[in-house]
Amino acid sequence: MNTVLRTFLFLLFSQTVLPGGGLSEEVYTSFKAGAGYTIEDKTFFLLSYRLYRAPRGWRRFPDGGQSLTVFEATFLLSLEDNQLQWEKTLGNMALKDSELTLWSRRIFGEAAEAEKQYSRNFISSLIRSSGAGEIGLPTPLEYCRKSRREYLKDIIRLEGDFPYRQEIIRLMVAPGEEAREVLEKMAEYEEALNGSEQWEYRIFSEDTKMLLRKKSPRDS
Repeated sequence: MNTVLRTFLFLLFSQTVLPGGGLSEEVYTSFKAGAGYTIEDKTFFLLSYRLYRAPRGWRRFPDGGQSLTVFEATFLLSLEDNQLQWEKTLGNMALKDSELTLWSRRIFGEAAEAEKQYSRNFISSLIRSSGAGEIGLPTPLEYCRKSRREYLKDIIRLEGDFPYRQEIIRLMVAPGEEAREVLEKMAEYEEALNGSEQWEYRIFSEDTKMLLRKKSPRDS
C-alpha cells in the first residue's frame, strides 16, 4: 500500500471514527506590524491582522494541520504619545512579512522612518498590551458563540491565546469582587494540577492574572 493511499485511508477513518477532531471553538489572533514612519508628529504603520480557529485532534495530522481563517485584513494605524489608533482598512488580506516592508515603502514614500523607540517590536508590544478591542480592531469574541459562563471558564483553564482571554476580561469580568473571584478560581485550578502541568500553568497564566489584578486592586 503506497503512502498516498495510506494517508487517504487514515483521514477517512479519522473523520468517521476517531473522536476529538476538528477546529477550536476559541478564535486565535495573529498579527505583524510594519516599521513606523513619522509624518507631521504622528507615526503611521501597517498592521497585518488575522483571526483564526486552530486545528485539533486528527486535523493536526500529519504536519500540524491547517487553521481556518475567520477574518483577515491589513490596517493603517497611527501612534501618538504611545496611544494606538485605527486609521483605515487597506485591504481584506493579511500581508506577509516581506510584503509589509514593500508596501510600507510604497505608501509612505520619502517619509522619515520612525525613531528606534518605534521599532516593529515596540509597536507589536503596544498592540498586545492595548488589545484589539481598545484599538478598534475586530476581536476574537466577534467570531465566537459561547455563554458568559463558558467564557469565564476559558479564562480559568487558559483556553485560547492571550488576546482571546484579554478580550473576555475587558468585556465580561466586572472590576473588584468578580475579578478577585476569578483569580481565586485560577489559584484553585493551579493547585489541583501536578508536576510540569502546574509549572506550565503558573508561567503561562501570569499575563492573564496581571490583567485580573488590575481590575481587582487591594483597596477596592
